[in-house]
Amino acid sequence: MPIYHRLAQDDQGLRRTIADALVVLRTIPDFTDQSRANIRVQPLKLTSGELVGLIDLEFKGPLPEVTCIVSLATSSRFRAKWQGSEERHDRDVFELDGALVDGSGNVTLADGPLLQSVEFIPARLPMTASELDCRIVYHVLALIGQQDDCYRRLREGVPDELQDMVPDRYFLDCSKLYGLAVPPLKVITHYLSGGDANLKPSPQKISDALRKFGMRIPFSRPRASRQVYATM
Repeated sequence: MPIYHRLAQDDQGLRRTIADALVVLRTIPDFTDQSRANIRVQPLKLTSGELVGLIDLEFKGPLPEVTCIVSLATSSRFRAKWQGSEERHDRDVFELDGALVDGSGNVTLADGPLLQSVEFIPARLPMTASELDCRIVYHVLALIGQQDDCYRRLREGVPDELQDMVPDRYFLDCSKLYGLAVPPLKVITHYLSGGDANLKPSPQKISDALRKFGMRIPFSRPRASRQVYATM
């Protein structure tokens, strides 16, 4: 039966390079300069709709049933030098899935190219929402008439004999927010400014709050047309 042993998990968010992960692997006596480890990238979809990668460096020592794992900062992009070039390029983190890492930190992709100085660009993870974020969402749902559909009663589904043990309150069901038809930012900004004297967030703050909860804002700003001029 496979055994997985995660190393220094509390420091995951601080590890942003392959070199950082190798520092941890070198605490294992069996890991040497001749050792090899594999990169695994698992997809995670955020409420915003963004896809990020959960990155692990896996090393199998002398015992094949034991796999030591070092996790790195959750990311959607990475930057590195391609062999033969001194320039660093940003790429999609999922290109690293299945890549091989040697003891010097060189990374060989599954399709052959060799990378050096691999550094991950940490993704922004909206783990918690502020009071202002929650108030913005509450008022936007009121604006589009979706409060009744998106808020649920805590006592819902609780047996009658246990009702008194549960507070009679409502909570936001975030699973119902994705895909709602949300007005343009200028409409929301005007509504919030007039509807609540104490709530006047900037358009950027509104956009960030709605994105954090997985709601969408249609962009109505027209794009400037491009003109192509032929030269003779």
